[in-house]
Amino acid sequence: APTEVTLQQGLDSYAGASDSYIHLWNPDSNFGAQTQLWVRSDAEPYPYASALLRFDVTTIPAEALIKAATLKLSIAGSGTTDNRRMDISSYGVRRPWDANEVTWNQARSGDLWAAAGCNDTEIDRDAGPSDTDTITSTTNSPVLTVTDLVQRWVADPASNYGMLLLGSGTQSGVYSFA
Repeated sequence: APTEVTLQQGLDSYAGASDSYIHLWNPDSNFGAQTQLWVRSDAEPYPYASALLRFDVTTIPAEALIKAATLKLSIAGSGTTDNRRMDISSYGVRRPWDANEVTWNQARSGDLWAAAGCNDTEIDRDAGPSDTDTITSTTNSPVLTVTDLVQRWVADPASNYGMLLLGSGTQSGVYSFA
């Protein structure tokens, strides 16, 4: 019979989540201790702010078949007053990073991203998103399908470097997530 698992920091004693955001305007600052994650959708070719998340899935047996996995985001606020439209996408990260050391320039202390902001699509992260959803206001909670990512991490725990959340669109939206 299928088993449903919810991985949320603090829920049922789960303590396997780590996260941070990275920001172009503060390229050497770490935001791992912040309570909110910021994602922004401007500055081609890359947005100014992106979020990194990782969930320890080693409690799920390696042979498990993941039928569905979703990332549900809770919007804490907006950096604008007019609820701008923003697409948010999840990308698998391909290399280690440390939530307490990651910055726009480095994945962890002494280890620079191949392209600043985790933007090299061969070394830093996957080229294509696992999913994209659209945010239209602070009352809209995006849900991203991450089934393939979670299946990859469960089958090969050493490949679990989490995911990068990137914003895109034409309205320069900025949202925080709690």
